[in-house]
Amino acid sequence: MIPVIPNTPNPGIAIASTNNNTRPNKIIRRSDVLSSTNEEANVTIPSSFNIQSVYPNPFNGQVKFDFTINSPQLVQFNVYDISGRTIVDEIIMSGSKGYHQVSWDGKNVYGKMVSSGVYYYTFTLENKVVNGKITYLK
Repeated sequence: MIPVIPNTPNPGIAIASTNNNTRPNKIIRRSDVLSSTNEEANVTIPSSFNIQSVYPNPFNGQVKFDFTINSPQLVQFNVYDISGRTIVDEIIMSGSKGYHQVSWDGKNVYGKMVSSGVYYYTFTLENKVVNGKITYLK
């Protein structure tokens, strides 16, 4: 069981302490639900996990990731620098099937702004891994 630290600064984000202070804590947060039904907008929800869009890319300040899932599940989200160091290590709780969105603000696992450059992201859901490249400009 992962203990969750209460009173985090952002509602919807929990910090899980899993490492006895040997490395930064893993962030657990909810995704923003863009659509979970196809009745009103006549939207077809894909039958598998997929990244729909990453924008803006290149970005300055914040990049958004739109993705779809076909059932409520945990999604592992990571960002790495070109040396392979972990910049972001999060678990996204998607509470419903449909279209979701998460964003990254250019901060690393220590809360510090990263430098301009190329970064690689991965989303992992069960056995499927989707990855890509983003460019951060200051």
